[in-house]
Amino acid sequence: MTWSHWFVAPAITSFFFLLGVLTLYWFLTNRIVRLLQKFGYHPDPEAVRNIFGLLYMIVIIFGLQLSVRDSANSWVFSNFKIFAVVFVSYFLLMDIHWWETLGTILIYMGINGTLGVPLSWIYAGVYVALFYVMKAMRTRKQDHWTDYFRFIIPSLILSAILWALIGSRFHLTTTNILWEMLFIFLLLSMMYLYVDSLMTGAATLARLTYTTNFDELTHVNNYFAFKMISKNNLPTVVQPISR
Repeated sequence: MTWSHWFVAPAITSFFFLLGVLTLYWFLTNRIVRLLQKFGYHPDPEAVRNIFGLLYMIVIIFGLQLSVRDSANSWVFSNFKIFAVVFVSYFLLMDIHWWETLGTILIYMGINGTLGVPLSWIYAGVYVALFYVMKAMRTRKQDHWTDYFRFIIPSLILSAILWALIGSRFHLTTTNILWEMLFIFLLLSMMYLYVDSLMTGAATLARLTYTTNFDELTHVNNYFAFKMISKNNLPTVVQPISR
């Protein structure tokens, strides 16, 4: 492919793009955690992932939207916006205040030049509903496949509402809308399988790291940890006892 010729179907390249977005996010958050630890801090990896993930998705969404602003194709990144909202709400479980949500919407509409378009406010309402519905689904985890269907069904229903609105505004054909719905189904399924496996692996690693370095009864460094501390001249860490 070149700047002027695209020899691979956009749907295929979009999959690799989104996999790259998720992989880069995971790589950067791990690097940030290690950098903070190197300077003597003891960050909560989950908190780092959440804060960085929100900022990361906002920057990407705003950047992509600026590239198609004031064009007839300003709707083309709608599936990525759905992808980003679901990622932040379902996987990061972000607690976002109403004034933060409203501020983000106003900034986004200001950049996109749609503050005076009533239909854009309806779009915003659907995105906000998607955020809170997916967050509620995440807090009711059961087993892997049940969780998957609880994840995919409400996200597809709200995506269908959104694409019906987009189709009416931009006069898209039914075929185009159905293809976009198939595409978002595949994207969300890919995200669920990929991110869920990453987070499960991270949780397992965190448990193994804890049991390797801390005594379960006293919550202080064990013999192995003391050996590593003396070898690397690191500070001794005492974990707070959960009550």
